[in-house]
Amino acid sequence: MDRIIIGTILISPVLWIASILLTKEWKHFKKLVLINSALIICYLIVINFINWIHLGNDEYGLKIMTLNISLIVFHILLGFISSVIIYRKMKKGL
Repeated sequence: MDRIIIGTILISPVLWIASILLTKEWKHFKKLVLINSALIICYLIVINFINWIHLGNDEYGLKIMTLNISLIVFHILLGFISSVIIYRKMKKGL
């Protein structure tokens, strides 16, 4: 299980670059980048500065760090899936 988690974290930058390369020719690419950047900033602000999520006693901050990394990796995975869908629609001409 640890290898899957570490592998997912290590492959995330590759998926992020692949997502950019797949959608860079899309007519709404700039909007996509702005919306994704705003989402990531909002996620991180809510998790780190607004105490909506109570994680109990987190003396070393490991729970917050794990939550931040998990959120970013999940966002990259969803972004890659949506980039593949956008790319396939662009190739079909829809």
